[in-house]
Amino acid sequence: MEIERRHSPVPDELLGYLRANPSAAQAAADGGVHVHVHHHYAAPPTVPAGAAVHQGPEKTVAERVIPWLYTALLACVVLTLCALVFAMVAVVVVAVLAAVILLGLVAAHVINSHAGAVEAKAKAEALAARSKHRRR
Repeated sequence: MEIERRHSPVPDELLGYLRANPSAAQAAADGGVHVHVHHHYAAPPTVPAGAAVHQGPEKTVAERVIPWLYTALLACVVLTLCALVFAMVAVVVVAVLAAVILLGLVAAHVINSHAGAVEAKAKAEALAARSKHRRR
């Protein structure tokens, strides 16, 4: 009979008892005795209700970092789109301000020209009135 010794040795007393008293469940197919050794360990600590239970092997560094990298990539894409929209709005605002400044300069030139024309007309009328005055 060959006894499988994986974890701990089986006491000789137990081997002797099993050889002397084979039961139907323990009888192996080749006529020997099959011994199955049970190991009893301390019960694991109880987990409080609602607590997260970690199962399986611990995650690697890459498995923990990759979700954060995807989040950072998404943030970069969103910020790039926001910067693009801001740049387009800024171009429109600069064009509108340039148009308003140009309109103001044209209006100032027209007003200046009109004021100059009014002054010239007033001088011409004053000269005409003086010259009429002198004739009499």
